[in-house]
Amino acid sequence: MSQENVEIVRRGYEHLRRTGELLWELIDQEISVHDPPIGPDSRVWHGHDGLRAAFANVEQSFDDYGFEAEEFHDAGNEVVVFVRLHGRGRESGIEVEAPVAHLWTLRDGKGVRIRVLDRETALEAAGLRE
Repeated sequence: MSQENVEIVRRGYEHLRRTGELLWELIDQEISVHDPPIGPDSRVWHGHDGLRAAFANVEQSFDDYGFEAEEFHDAGNEVVVFVRLHGRGRESGIEVEAPVAHLWTLRDGKGVRIRVLDRETALEAAGLRE
């Protein structure tokens, strides 16, 4: 099932890149989305409405915000996605580019949790580093 999970997550990122919309059929109604723990206003968002609000929260801070999924790492019921974020601060005008990881937990073919972490921490959390 693990390679299937990678393909599910990859399909979601590809759909988002092409359409600008989330592929809701791949996301559990009870999903939890965890902001980076080092953020000044780090929080956990719940459900589809929470995921929408998390996206809106980021988009309010940036102009030309986007991200590219660069690598997918299989970890059984988890998938680590290396992502490169980019944008320009809405108030500061400063260009930002940052490598992060999205650590997905899947159950029954749907995302039930997404944690935004640095890449090394995500690999460790998924058991991919010794």
